[in-house]
Amino acid sequence: MIRPSLIVAVMTLTLPMWSQGRAIVIGVDGLDPAWCSRWMADGSLPELKALADSGRLSPLRPTNPAQSPVSWSSMVTGRDPGETGINDFLRRDSRGGEITAELSLVDRVQIPLRAPAVGLMTAIVLVVTGFVAWRRLRRGAVAQKAPLLMTLGGIAICIAAVGSWLPSYVEVPRNARGGEAIWERADRAGLGSVNLFAPMSFPAPQLDHGCVLCGLGVPDVMGTPGTATVYREEPIPGGRLLTPTGCRVESVREENGALVGPRVEGPKRSDGTRPTLPIRFVPDRARRTVSLTIGDGLAIEIPEGGWTPWVDTPLSLGPLGVLSAISRWRLVEGGARTVIYQEPSCFDPRSPMMAAPVVSPSNFGTQLLADGRAFGTLGWACATNPLQDEIIDESTFITQVEAIDAEREEMVMRSLSRKGWKLFFCVLSTPDRVQHVFYRDHDPLHPRHDASAIARRGDPMKDSYRRLDRLVGRVRREIASKDDLVMVVSDHGVAPFRWQVNLNRWLAEEGYLVGSDSGSIRSIEESIGGAALFPGVDWSQTRAYSMGLGKIYINVAGREPRGSVPIGERRRVLEEIKVKLLSLTHSGRRVVRSAEIREDLYVGDRIEASADLIVGFESGYRISWQATLGAFDEAVVTPNRRLWSGDHCSVDPGVVPGVLIASRPFDDESISVVDVFPTIEAWLALQKSPGLRGKALTWR
Repeated sequence: MIRPSLIVAVMTLTLPMWSQGRAIVIGVDGLDPAWCSRWMADGSLPELKALADSGRLSPLRPTNPAQSPVSWSSMVTGRDPGETGINDFLRRDSRGGEITAELSLVDRVQIPLRAPAVGLMTAIVLVVTGFVAWRRLRRGAVAQKAPLLMTLGGIAICIAAVGSWLPSYVEVPRNARGGEAIWERADRAGLGSVNLFAPMSFPAPQLDHGCVLCGLGVPDVMGTPGTATVYREEPIPGGRLLTPTGCRVESVREENGALVGPRVEGPKRSDGTRPTLPIRFVPDRARRTVSLTIGDGLAIEIPEGGWTPWVDTPLSLGPLGVLSAISRWRLVEGGARTVIYQEPSCFDPRSPMMAAPVVSPSNFGTQLLADGRAFGTLGWACATNPLQDEIIDESTFITQVEAIDAEREEMVMRSLSRKGWKLFFCVLSTPDRVQHVFYRDHDPLHPRHDASAIARRGDPMKDSYRRLDRLVGRVRREIASKDDLVMVVSDHGVAPFRWQVNLNRWLAEEGYLVGSDSGSIRSIEESIGGAALFPGVDWSQTRAYSMGLGKIYINVAGREPRGSVPIGERRRVLEEIKVKLLSLTHSGRRVVRSAEIREDLYVGDRIEASADLIVGFESGYRISWQATLGAFDEAVVTPNRRLWSGDHCSVDPGVVPGVLIASRPFDDESISVVDVFPTIEAWLALQKSPGLRGKALTWR
C-alpha cells in the first residue's frame, strides 16, 4: 500500500513553478550600490529602502569588462563572456586585410538576392517554355517556332530587367549573443513571460508563451547605434559636420517659405545609397514655431522647446517594400534662427519587419501604450552623444529622459497587468545614461564641474533614481504578492571619469606600436565598418595595438593581417605588457588596477572573439575616446573635458560593482551577475540548466 505521505512528497518534488510565486526582475542599467545606499539613507529612495529592508541589498560583481552588453549578456544567460561571445561594444574585424571596427551588439548577414532570384525565374521559365515547345513540336506545330522564339526572347528581356531592378543582396541582422536567455529558458518549460527592453535580444526571438520587446542592441533605421541630427539655419563649412560620436550637424536654409534639407534616411543599400524621405519645416518666426509636414499629411505645429510625438516616416525600399519607420523632433530654437533636433529614426514597433522584428509576437508593440501609440525602439534611447558633443542643450536631454521614463513606467505597469505570466523581466536604462553626462555635478574634481548647476536646474542624476524608486513602489504595492520574488538588479555601477588614457600612445612610447597617426579627430560614423584604423602603422615592427574600450591585441603572425609576433612569443609579450601597465602612474597615482590575459579570465568556445589583454583602470581614469578607434596622436594621459563625466567601461570591475536588491533575505556573499539566471530558474522550479557559471541564491 502506498502511503499518503509518500504521495505528498513526490508531488512536492514534481510541482511546477506555480508552487512558488512569480519572479519580477527589474533590471536597471548602471544602478550603483553606493549612490543607492546614500540616497536611501537621506530618505530620497523610500521604496528601494523598503525593498531592501524586506530582504537585502548586496553589491553585484559585473563581468570583466564592466560593459553593459557584456554584463547583461552574461546575466540573462548565466554564461561567461567566453561563451556568449560578447566582450565589448566594439569588435575587431580583419577579414579585409586591415584592422577595422564593427559593433558587437548585433551581427549582419548578407543574403544574395539578385542572382538567386534571376536564376530561379530563369529555371522556371526554361522548364515551362521547354515543356510547351516540346508539346507543340510533337504536334507538328513547326510554323509556331518563330512566335515561340520571340516569346522566349521577350521573357529573357523581362528577366534581365527584373534582375537589374533587384539589389544584389540584402543585409539582415542576426543576434550576436551566444547562450539561452532566461526568457527562452522559461518558454522552453512552457511558462509565460513578459520581457521589456530585453538586452542583446535583437532580432526578437519568437516565443510560444511569452512576449519580448528588444532593448540594448537595437539599431536605428540607418543601421547605426543612433545617428542624431541637428539642423541649424546658419552656414556650416561643407554644409555638414560630423561629431566624434557620430552625430550630424547640418546647415539648412529657407526657400519659398520652407527649410530645405531636413530628411529621414534609411538603411544603406548594396550600392551604398540610402532611401530618404524629405521633411518640410515651415517657420513662423514671429510666433517662434515651425510647422512640420510629411508628404501630404497633416501639419504638426512645434512650439519653441516642444517635442513632436513619434511620427510615421515610411521609407521606400523599392522592390523590397516599405520600411515602417518613426521619427521625432524638437524645436530647440525658433525666431530669427531655427534650430531643430531630430532623434535617430526608429523601427515602428506597431509594424515590425519580418527579418528584423523589435517585438514578438508581432502585435505586442500595439499593446504597450494606451491607444496603441508609437514609441521609440532604439537600444540606446537617450541623447547622451548629442549632449556630450554639445550640439544640444541640457534642457533637450533632460526633457527627453523624463518623457522616456514616463513612457516606460506606463509600459511596465500595463505589461505587469497582463494575465498568465510567471516571469517578468525588464531593463530600464535611463539612470546609466544620466550618470554618464551628469556625474560631473557630484564630482568636484572633474574639469567640467559646476558647483552651482544643481541649484540652478536640479539634480538629473538623483531625479532618475527617484523616478525608478517611484516605479518600484508601484510594482510592490499594485502588482507583487507576498509569494512573489521581486529583484532589482544592475549590470554595473559608475565611477568618475576625470582622465582619459590613450593605450596606443603608451604602446608607441614603450616601443610596441610603430608608426604615425594622422592627427585628425575620428568619428564613430566614419570608423565603424569603414576605413582601416591604423593606416600609418608599420606592422612589420609593431607587436601590439589597442582598439575598443581598454583592449590590447598582440600582432600575432598567422592571425593578424600582417602579424609580426610568433604565436609562441604571444604569452611572453602579454606578460611583459601587463607588468609595465600595472606600474603606470600619473601624478603619483596608479592608473591601471588590473590587466587580464583572456585565457586566464574566460572559459568557453568563443574566447577567440576577445582581445588578448583586458585592461581595468583605477577610479578616475578611462580609455580615451580616440584610442577606442585606434588613434594615438595625443598624450598618454589627458584631462577629460567632455560632459561625459561618469563611466564604467574599461574601469576595473571591482571599482564599479552593480547592485542586487531582493524582497527576500539571503546569506550568499560575493554575488555575480551570472548568479541571476540560476536564481530565477530555481525560483521558477525549473530543472537546472547544465554548464551554468553561476549559482542560485539561498533564500532564508
